[in-house]
Amino acid sequence: MLWLLSIRLNTTTAGQIAETVHRHHGQPGAGRLLDLATRYGGLPYNLTRSNAEARALEVLHDAGAPPPLVNVRIAGEEADLAWPDRKRIIEIDGPQFHLFRAEDERKQAVWEAAGYTVRRIPSDRVYDAPDELVALYWR
Repeated sequence: MLWLLSIRLNTTTAGQIAETVHRHHGQPGAGRLLDLATRYGGLPYNLTRSNAEARALEVLHDAGAPPPLVNVRIAGEEADLAWPDRKRIIEIDGPQFHLFRAEDERKQAVWEAAGYTVRRIPSDRVYDAPDELVALYWR
């Protein structure tokens, strides 16, 4: 996951990782890292605010979903993952969700008033039950 964090923090790119791995061909882990950099190199990790959002991009990519807009303003409120053409938003709720539930409910009401369908998933379910995330996109 360190490679992902370095991309999220804008300290490297998937292309730079691939170049480095090519120079170290045959070293332990090089093949796996090259596979990940190639497979997910086009994902906008640098726009994510959490590892769960980054993992969600991978899960949805592998499920054949088009890439979402990430942490973009919809109807004046920031949405985690959005597909404006489908009027769909998926919010990934971390532990802080329980602290700011009223604010999240207010934002959801704004999006729904703008015609969006909003789905929510706890951040741990992105890892533990990725099929639930995929189902939220497709239904």
